[in-house]
Amino acid sequence: MMGADLYLTNIYEANRTSIEPQFKEAVAIRDSYPRDSLEYHQAQIEVEHWFDKMSSVGYYFDPYTSDSLLAQLGMSWWQDVLPLLNENDELSLKDAKWFLSEIRIRRIECQRMVTVEQELASSVITSVATSATISKVGSPYDADEVQFFVERKLQLIRFFIQAIETRQVVVCSL
Repeated sequence: MMGADLYLTNIYEANRTSIEPQFKEAVAIRDSYPRDSLEYHQAQIEVEHWFDKMSSVGYYFDPYTSDSLLAQLGMSWWQDVLPLLNENDELSLKDAKWFLSEIRIRRIECQRMVTVEQELASSVITSVATSATISKVGSPYDADEVQFFVERKLQLIRFFIQAIETRQVVVCSL
């Protein structure tokens, strides 16, 4: 899935390194079963568990889809964050503080909307083919969907607080 990948490299790598042996062991066990067997699919759950643990610390992902938190906050990774990055795709501590304050003060829109990234992709597709463009706003989200965005916003706030407290630049793959 396409989206913004944010890393606190030292924290992410230390966590990944500590979890990787369990992940590799789970993969080996899963791969010892025939691919279409029940055991394989049960073992895949364990693989996914360890994979999630490897990428749960020092990492944040926001998709370029209608599930984009930044779009719900009225921002864009490409328009608001990309211009702040240095040549190594790093967001400075100063810019991380600014971004954190922006995230904190913005309200979740609670509307289905197209991200800037989707809109740009749609305009390219439309110019090449005769497909219709994506509509900008749809129906409001239900309570569970709003809760999803509230949780994602809290995760992003915690991610940036961790970056600032540990004085680590945020590496952004946009």
